[in-house]
Amino acid sequence: MNRKDYFVILGVVALFSFLGGVVGSRTLMPAHAQKQPKPADVTLTKSLKVVDDAGNTRLEIGTPFGEPAIFLYDSEGRSRAWFRLRRDNDASIMFVDKEDKVVWQTPEK
Repeated sequence: MNRKDYFVILGVVALFSFLGGVVGSRTLMPAHAQKQPKPADVTLTKSLKVVDDAGNTRLEIGTPFGEPAIFLYDSEGRSRAWFRLRRDNDASIMFVDKEDKVVWQTPEK
């Protein structure tokens, strides 16, 4: 075999290796691994909870009083901060300490 034949065989082997990889990845790889789903433009829900590794709720977004609200929870599951719109459409923010005493709120009562 001369030098030219060697390079021709090498080129054919490289081409078929490449084509085999392409075909194999399209046919043998699971469909979910090939394409990533498109994110939804809109997600509709009444409540969204974010939990930590232990399963404790740390953040909640929802409409528990019929108006939009965001709640932040400490590591023991106690609600420590509220951000909400009241029924009169005024915003309300409140922070509490570990003993559930109001540390700061607006508007003040």
